[in-house]
Amino acid sequence: ETTIDPPLEYTEYCREIDEADREYYMLVDENKIIGTVTIEGNIIEQFVIGREYQQNGNGRVFYEVLENILRSKGKKEIILSCHYAGSIAFWEKMGFRKNGRFFIKEM
Repeated sequence: ETTIDPPLEYTEYCREIDEADREYYMLVDENKIIGTVTIEGNIIEQFVIGREYQQNGNGRVFYEVLENILRSKGKKEIILSCHYAGSIAFWEKMGFRKNGRFFIKEM
């Protein structure tokens, strides 16, 4: 039997976010969010650029800012998981190399 946990109350959700070692960043263009990323430690958990804002350098600029943030925090490598061909090509252009089921970039 499949069960679903009850949804968190707003205050519980905020506490979960505060206690997690996750950081959230947004890429904004003219007051519109065009990209988001979730990072935990040195792992990029989610990196999204809106489809209409892809293929024009936004992803590269956003990633470069994130890499500088992680470098300033003393991180020596960045790890992510990726399954889409277009995304794999992007991450390889950013200097990531496949290592098993992950992509890793040493800084």
